[in-house]
Amino acid sequence: MSANYIGLLGLGHVGSGVYDIVKQNDYFNSKAKIKKILVRSIDKYKDYPQELLTTNSDDIINDKEINIIIEAIGGGTTAYELIKKALINKKHVITANKEVLSVHLNELLKLAHENNVYLLFEAAVGGGVPIVASIVNNAKTNEINHIKGIINGSTNFLLSLIQEQGYLYEKAFNEASRLGYLEADPTDDIYGYDPVRKIVVLSTMCFKGNISINHAYTYPISKANDQFIIYVNNKNYVLKYLAEAYKKDNMVSIRVEPTIVRKASFFAMVSKELNIIEIDGANTGRLEFIGKGAGKMPTGNAIVSDLTMILEDRGYIDFPNNGELNVCFNDLFFDRYLVQTEEEIPEDIVDYKDGMFVYTKKISARQLEQITKNAMFYAKIED
Repeated sequence: MSANYIGLLGLGHVGSGVYDIVKQNDYFNSKAKIKKILVRSIDKYKDYPQELLTTNSDDIINDKEINIIIEAIGGGTTAYELIKKALINKKHVITANKEVLSVHLNELLKLAHENNVYLLFEAAVGGGVPIVASIVNNAKTNEINHIKGIINGSTNFLLSLIQEQGYLYEKAFNEASRLGYLEADPTDDIYGYDPVRKIVVLSTMCFKGNISINHAYTYPISKANDQFIIYVNNKNYVLKYLAEAYKKDNMVSIRVEPTIVRKASFFAMVSKELNIIEIDGANTGRLEFIGKGAGKMPTGNAIVSDLTMILEDRGYIDFPNNGELNVCFNDLFFDRYLVQTEEEIPEDIVDYKDGMFVYTKKISARQLEQITKNAMFYAKIED
């Protein structure tokens, strides 16, 4: 077979994992070779072969021998431009970049098809959870109307330290940071930006349309406090950070919010850096996918799995696109909530009160927003 040459964009947490797996796995010895690696500073990577390193992306994107690009630099604009340029230059692209895909997935897939190359992104939505290929196959013949999951391994690890090992929030946060599960800047994780990007990518595939991330709702897990977590634990609940998307006719609701689940539930047992993604389809019923959603090697392995798809000429991804879907958080669905507040809540939506903890009846998101503007914290209730 003809030689395959890889250009690796980025040698950080994910990129170094990809490098290690490719170099150490005999499968790739005769099939693919890493030719160039884009880094910010060559001096920082003295342990790597210096002839592979470059600080100029053009050395990779314009190299006619390189036919596979693995994008692992993260971020938005620069990564998007490099992915786009690589596809136009007829190079296959593998990426874990949910920030780019949550905005440009359909555009980039169309570009890949036009240039007869593959765009693969298994690692972008579940880390090591192999779900993209399954969804692509299911979405063609199966009407999927509900997606739910724990899709941020970093915050799940944080919450597990608190609820399983008895850490207070600040100590758990520091420990998760020390172990590398939270980045030096954890904003994407604890403010919900990371999981909302992932659920938008999943929804784009499952619901077969274009979805604006600007209309998705997020509530930061960073607002969680020890008093709330101890209270729900004593009530036989576990706090999780769930991403969820519903489709009803041409309307979609997407949200990332704290949720309390019963300790005996399956979601409560998904611990540490594990992720779980659940999809409901008209033909299949409920399907669940579980695996490690954070960490250098699980994410690296997902990228390398995409690489094998390209090497075996099995990388074509296509799913129906029915155009723009209307994202409406406010009044599409109704749920019960536990609100921690010292303010009065209208009696007509209160189920019962327990001091500063208020259990609501089933309310819309619009009502929820009105009563939680000054709340200390809240979580959706799943019984």
